[in-house]
Amino acid sequence: MMECICEDGWIKGYGFFLGGDPRNYKPDRESCRPEEIAAWEEACARWNAGDETDEGASGKLVVAHGMAGIACGHRFGIGTFKFRCDNPDCPDRWKP
Repeated sequence: MMECICEDGWIKGYGFFLGGDPRNYKPDRESCRPEEIAAWEEACARWNAGDETDEGASGKLVVAHGMAGIACGHRFGIGTFKFRCDNPDCPDRWKP
């Protein structure tokens, strides 16, 4: 469970793409490969054109040898993300 730490109703962080609108994600241009940045740019262009296909979250549950974990990584590389806070008790939730 993640604690809701909002800034103007958005939860922000650094990591891999969490799914949803790719325009709420920005690849770290110093850490990402050109093909990761290009994939993100293409997804944003499709979203802007009305194709709101969710590229999917970066974390996948992996179970192997009796152990479970989350495998992270995404074709957009690593970068900054933001998403709307869905905690109904958050005082910043509905700010524009």
